[in-house]
Amino acid sequence: MQRLKPSVSSKPPSRKTPFQPAHELQYGLKVMAKDASGVVCSVRCQFCKYFGREESKNGKRRRTQNQKFYKPPYRPQYYTDHNTTAHGIKWAQYQALSSDEKSAFFSGQISHNNQLSSHYEVESSTLSFDIPEHIVTDLIGKIFFNDEDEGASEPVALRAFGDADAGVYRLQIKTPFRFNLAIQHMSAGLSFRQAATVIQQHYQATGNNKLYGMTDTLASTYARYLVAISFQRIGELMANSYMWAFAFASDISTHYERSFMDQRLRLAVDGVLVNIHLLAIPVFERHTAIVQFNLISTTLDVLYGQWRDKMIGVASDGENTMTGRHAGVVTLLENEATHPILRVWCAAHQMDLVMKAAFAIVDDGNFVKNTKDLIVHLRRQKLLIADMGTAAKKLTNRWLYMGNALEWILRNHAQLNTHFEGHQSASPSSSWWVNAAVVYGITSVVNVTFTRIQAKDMILSQQMKEITKISGGSAEPIVHSTTD
Repeated sequence: MQRLKPSVSSKPPSRKTPFQPAHELQYGLKVMAKDASGVVCSVRCQFCKYFGREESKNGKRRRTQNQKFYKPPYRPQYYTDHNTTAHGIKWAQYQALSSDEKSAFFSGQISHNNQLSSHYEVESSTLSFDIPEHIVTDLIGKIFFNDEDEGASEPVALRAFGDADAGVYRLQIKTPFRFNLAIQHMSAGLSFRQAATVIQQHYQATGNNKLYGMTDTLASTYARYLVAISFQRIGELMANSYMWAFAFASDISTHYERSFMDQRLRLAVDGVLVNIHLLAIPVFERHTAIVQFNLISTTLDVLYGQWRDKMIGVASDGENTMTGRHAGVVTLLENEATHPILRVWCAAHQMDLVMKAAFAIVDDGNFVKNTKDLIVHLRRQKLLIADMGTAAKKLTNRWLYMGNALEWILRNHAQLNTHFEGHQSASPSSSWWVNAAVVYGITSVVNVTFTRIQAKDMILSQQMKEITKISGGSAEPIVHSTTD
């Protein structure tokens, strides 16, 4: 009888070598991400992060600015090979250090990409980018220009990209140092003309030919290049299979005394949760909820058509300047989502709105006005301030300042009554004093909760517990005694 031999695979079973914590210090690594069970799934090279890659000795390889990330299996040979070829000098220095010295080796270092030296070193190369045609034509060419107001500007803006080749715009930046410096100046708030002027001044002072020829037109071209490159990167991140979900966030930002609706995406990149600025929409009356939603959805459609499948939440800060129209935007986004989403509204701003509304109804709305008039009077009394050694607290539209102002008045009740005997016209009514004591008592309790829920380590469930305490009456009131 023929005996059957058991089947034996020619390939050994796959083994995923787990990451050893001791290797972080030994090889200059940092754990960047873990899975749900706590197993390390991404590790970064700290030498790449803080020093960049060294030039290849044979000169055949153009140095990349990309950082090295390790995935399973984690084998010491991989670390040694990379450190030896990409960081030979620094790696040799690192190996000669003691454990304590290795622990402090990267402390205080600035990321290599944030150092100007990194841009000087790559100046010999040309930055090249392949931008999909639809990003340039559909986003920069259509969405960011109004046909009626700026029809003539669109061809000028698109002219900087040249002609598309097989559905791709091929950008080449032959002076990376000048490009990066211009972008840094503009990110600090300089206009195109200001950035060009500053760079020309740098050239005249240093004689660095890498800065020659900067104009405001070139600065505007650089800005459009950066927008296109950024949109491409956002689209790639959203389409990445490892990025399975993202949240949308809105906030009010101010730039040059103009308010903007800052629309952001929150997603995880290499194990780090990041906020990516998507759009900044000026706060104008014509920018209704439907207008904002159409702009957001159209932009996302161009970047990644399946964004509705990955959206899991929408968050906003809840400022009273944005709640009306933004509530409509959130609702429209929620309706677009394929799956149910989580709506997050900043608890601190909700409390802020409630307190403002509460103050507005005290004494039929007269309490706030009378308190402001009283504060103005007290801050003008130079002799009173000199006798007391302190002045009344300033009062703004923030309810927190109302609590501080009332605390000062109640604390100095006796001295103020003496002052009011000679200034009857400015003396508050008896009902005002009663309202002041009540409002201060409420404000002091709410202020404690307000401070707690804004702690950096506070999570949503803990915020809810703190708010439940105060709404349920379980918070302890702060009693302030005064002496007549």
